[in-house]
Amino acid sequence: MQMATVEIKEEGQLDSVLESTESIVVVLDSSNRIVRISNGVKKILGYDDKELFGTSIMNIIPLDRRDWMSAISKRAKDDGIVADVFVHWRTKDGRRLITKSTMKSVVNFQREVVGLIISEDIATSKPKEGLLTPEQAMQIVRDSEIAMIVTDLSGNIVSFSKGAERLTGLSSSKILGSNVGRLFYDRAALAEITTRGLRDGKIEDFETKIVTSEDTRKEVSVSLAVQRNPSGAASGFSWVLFDISKRKELERELELRAEKLRLVSELTAKIRSGKNLGEIYQVAAEGIKRMVNYDSMTLMMTSREDDALKITSFEGSRPAWATSGTLPADRGPFAKALTSRKPVIYTPMELGNALKTNIEESSFGVGLAIPLYAGERDLGILNLTAMNPSAFGEREIDLVSLVADHIALAAESTRLLSALMENINIQTALMETSTAVRSETDLQSACRTAVSKAQDLVSADYVALYIEEDGKLRLIASQSVSEETFPLEIARDNVGLEAAYYYADGEAFVRDVAQSGYSSEREKELFASVMMSKVTSRSGPMGLLIAARSRGRTSFTSYEFELMNLFCNHLSPSLENAMLFEDTRRSEKLARQALEAERMTQEALHFLLDMFAHDLQNQIQGILGYIELIESLDIPAEARNYIDRAKRQVRAGSYLALGTAQVFKELELVRRTRTREEILLAMKDAAHRFSMIFPDIEIECILPDLPEDIKGTDPLLAQLLFHVIRLMYRATRADTICIEAIDAMAEHEIALEIRARKAEGANKILSSYEVRQESKRNGTRHMDPFLVRLLGEIYGAVLKTSERAGLENVTESVFSIRFGVPKSG
Repeated sequence: MQMATVEIKEEGQLDSVLESTESIVVVLDSSNRIVRISNGVKKILGYDDKELFGTSIMNIIPLDRRDWMSAISKRAKDDGIVADVFVHWRTKDGRRLITKSTMKSVVNFQREVVGLIISEDIATSKPKEGLLTPEQAMQIVRDSEIAMIVTDLSGNIVSFSKGAERLTGLSSSKILGSNVGRLFYDRAALAEITTRGLRDGKIEDFETKIVTSEDTRKEVSVSLAVQRNPSGAASGFSWVLFDISKRKELERELELRAEKLRLVSELTAKIRSGKNLGEIYQVAAEGIKRMVNYDSMTLMMTSREDDALKITSFEGSRPAWATSGTLPADRGPFAKALTSRKPVIYTPMELGNALKTNIEESSFGVGLAIPLYAGERDLGILNLTAMNPSAFGEREIDLVSLVADHIALAAESTRLLSALMENINIQTALMETSTAVRSETDLQSACRTAVSKAQDLVSADYVALYIEEDGKLRLIASQSVSEETFPLEIARDNVGLEAAYYYADGEAFVRDVAQSGYSSEREKELFASVMMSKVTSRSGPMGLLIAARSRGRTSFTSYEFELMNLFCNHLSPSLENAMLFEDTRRSEKLARQALEAERMTQEALHFLLDMFAHDLQNQIQGILGYIELIESLDIPAEARNYIDRAKRQVRAGSYLALGTAQVFKELELVRRTRTREEILLAMKDAAHRFSMIFPDIEIECILPDLPEDIKGTDPLLAQLLFHVIRLMYRATRADTICIEAIDAMAEHEIALEIRARKAEGANKILSSYEVRQESKRNGTRHMDPFLVRLLGEIYGAVLKTSERAGLENVTESVFSIRFGVPKSG
């Protein structure tokens, strides 16, 4: 091996170099005694020449580094040079300083090693003021608020910071000397950290779990750096641990929220698209399954007929206790959830006690009942079961409750829409019945019409209408009734339901004929269920309406009974009116009574229309309210546009229906004369209403300005003119409608012209017959020739429809209206 050598020709030359050197340079003899030092040794280490000359180099080396110094100096003598070694120096005041240095052997002319020169590398030397001793560095680690751990290569802990004590709950006095592996929950992760650290020199942000003093798991981020000795060999590890439990919890919470939002978005889309409750429930079940571990999920809805829960859908394995299809809602955990309107967790024993049956504990470990409600209405229960007794914690309950709210929203929306359509159908049927009965000129025809309508309304097999004459009830009209089913006359002393109810205030509504003490043997053999309602006049009962279902059919419900009573309430004035009209042929007194009955009929009709309008408005406001509830959620822009269009359509339908009711309520074929200004104001109001309901249709209103003192409008005239504009649009499919006041043919007239410019590709103007057919298809069959008649007979208007070429050769349909107006002054 070729050795690096330093030839010393003159000692004075060496002394001059050492005196001018500010770094640490020490010259040794062959026995490692100090023979020369640089000026840097005096300034940095604090020693002078007299203190060090002739002494061993080991006197200025810390005790723990002297063996190393012996070995490295021998290596330098053998190899001639050892570069980039870290030499630990002990200063005069006891501090430890570390320098990166080079050791070179010194040889004489005979090539014999006579000494060593230890010199600090000038390129890497740094100011020495402020350098920390290893003891000071370890003290900083121990006092650090950051969780820092120092171990040897075997993992034995040599330093444990205050931050580490706070993170783990272990004191340094108890853990120093023990292996760091006791802190790690996953020993495989510990092995990976140390292996990669030794390979790469460091590792950063390795996520794993540690075990605290309370034997709980805590998620941490681990960074590791390998400690090396001056020779570059690994001597230990420095660990830095950061508590990431809250961050991980937040990440899981964000993931859960994202999943919640996705599920809510899916449910909202299903509700918005009009899917049925079963499809919405299926989406909810799949979404909950992604976040909650359950074995079965059951949807139970309340029954309107009795105090029970009806199972409508289930997901997963069907519970054995749910095979009956209905469950009691007045006891047990389900009743508790409905009463408190809060989630209820229950055991198999609690459910078994409520169902009065034995439910094995192996059936499920825990159950969760979430109430479904909207406003004051209880809708049902969303029930989950799981084998794991701790399956439903606070997080799972919050999640399922959120989904349950959307299921309740879907159920209530479906119910409201169904109730709205049912109410509209009922009100329409009642109004048609009243109109049909009033149109009959004799009592017999009116009664036959009433019986036919009643049979359709409550789906009865038999219907009979009795009128009281001379103290007896006489059968005046019936459907599917013979002498075997109902008697022709019913006297006070007759046996059976009819006489008991009418004469003795007996049971009015019979669910099961066989169980009623008033039933006769004939009724028990023929009927399963019977409903009866009195037809009353101002002076008291005047008749009896009976509906029955044959054996084998289901019984009437309480809802159908209420419906029949409502029908009779509206039927009574009309029948009384028919009876009075029949008596007018015999006396003038009876004629006056007939007029009074007619007035009552009119009041009843007004009441019906008011109730129809009020109920319709309530239902629509309910739908709008739930639409606005959906609108308040975080939903896509496309969904929000769809909701806006739906709101406009609902409000348009509301105005048309309520407006039609107002027309019929104010309908009186009495000539009304209106001034020019009142007619123009009514036309402007009609045009404004049309533009609000049909914002996509361009409407031009070219009418003269009115004086500011003209206030108020004729609502009936405005409503009729609105339907004129609407029929023009429906008949022509126009995209532009122009309303203009034109020159009148006479002095005391005002003429208005409504021009509809047909949309591109539209057919020619519809004929009068086609207009009527078009009106029927669009739900306005009462408003065409009838509309013309009302405008003519009430307001003296003359209407004419024509067709002509407009601007740019576009065909226009023209509807002109001429009104007579009073003379000025």
